[in-house]
Order: sequence, then structure tokens, then C-alpha cells
Amino acid sequence: MPPSMVFLTHSGEREVTLYNLNEPQDVAISVTRSGLDNVEVKAKVEVSAQALKEWNESSGTNYILLPSDYYIFTDNDVVVSADQLYNTTTLSVKVPELSKIDFTKYALPLSISQASVALNEKTKTTILTFDILSPAVRMAISGEIAITGDAKTVSYIIPLTIPFENKYGMECLLDLSAVTFDEFNDSKEGIYKQIPKEAYTISSTNVKIEAGKQTAEIAITIDREKLDDDNYALVCKLVKVTSAKAGVIINIDPRTNWFAITSKK
Repeated sequence: MPPSMVFLTHSGEREVTLYNLNEPQDVAISVTRSGLDNVEVKAKVEVSAQALKEWNESSGTNYILLPSDYYIFTDNDVVVSADQLYNTTTLSVKVPELSKIDFTKYALPLSISQASVALNEKTKTTILTFDILSPAVRMAISGEIAITGDAKTVSYIIPLTIPFENKYGMECLLDLSAVTFDEFNDSKEGIYKQIPKEAYTISSTNVKIEAGKQTAEIAITIDREKLDDDNYALVCKLVKVTSAKAGVIINIDPRTNWFAITSKK
């Protein structure tokens, strides 16, 4: 029977993507056990400057050890029970502070320093590097959407999405004004008329992405029987996002911040 061994689930260099939401963010550090004997495994994970030195020498990198001012890592004893394959502990990264320096120069080396069973020397260390992004909302469907077919009524669902954890919720303001329409129509040499308000319905122009969720939907229905025989467009632009938590700035992805539903004669 192979004896139990312990190692870090994600060993080697590991880039961690974080979003600057004006508060620390947690990174899970996972310890895995192998072997067929069902025993409890204990492991201690610690910051290892020596591990970073060895990594730089072997990989040709020149990472600087991340100072302790930028993270909290106190619960570094991990217990993997006999009925578990792995267990985790948490590294808390001070993202607002880290975002103010050139974080690409730094790395945080974590290594299993002690274990109650055999230690896999090749996979006992992870070198954490960081990529910090600005949080932004995007439209999952954007750009020009041409109505096809002869249906008198057409409906569309346009999801608003975010790629980060949403603890507090946010409101997304949509603009369907003549100004927004003119921006689009000018780029099309003025061939469209704006679809009048009586010819469409929209679920809301103030869309909420509720706390704990990463998407919300815009529902639009257009009644083509209320349009005459001409070229029409309904243009919608995401113009503002407000977080439910003060001090958190949520941006708008400029590549996917509008859609135009067009109907040609």
C-alpha cells in the first residue's frame, strides 16, 4: 500500500487574479494528501524566502519577496482528515495597498515546512504572483443586433455580467435617449429612425445585480406592427454602475457597453 504523502495542490508558479474592490481579498491555499492509508494528515504552510531564491535561480526570474505589509497569513496549520483528499487555508491579500505598487515585480513563496507524513519535495512549494484588475460590468451580448424574419413581435434577453465576487450588489443605469441613438446613427450615415417608446418595452433601465450573483438580465420586446416601412434602431448604452458599498468603484467595459437592435425595411 503506497504511504500517505502531502503536497500543495497548486505548486510551481501560480498567477492569482484579484479585483480592486477597496478591501482585502482571500486566496485559498490547498493542501492535498495521497496514498491509500486513511490517516489524518497535518501540514504547516509558511512563507519561504529560500524557496523564492531557489525559484529565481532555476527559472531565470527576478521576483522580489512580497513584504508582509501586503498580506495576512496567520492560519497556516492545515489538517486533512482521513476522509478528505484535501483541505484549505486562507491567505488574505491587501489588494488596495498592493495595487499602489508595481505588484508585477513581487512574489509570495509558500511552502510546506512540516508535515505528519512524507512530503513530496517536488510539489511542496507555490510561487504566488499577482494580477490586479479594475472591476467592470460588461454586456454579454453587444454591438449591432439585426432583426431577421417576419415576426411581428421580437424579444431579446441581454445579460449584464461581472467576473468577480459580488458581496454587496450594484445598480446599472441604462440610457436609451436620443443622444445615445444619435451616436450610433451618425456612425451609420444616418440611415435609421429611433424606435419610438410606444413600440418597445424594457424590463428596467436601472438593473440590479444582486449581492451574491454575477449576472442580471435586460429584457426587451419590440412590436414591429407599430413601425412603418423604414429603417429603425433601438440603441441602449450602459452609462453608470453604482456599488451598494460606499468607496467601491465599479467600471464599465468600454468594449461591450452598448447594443443596437436594428430593423431594416
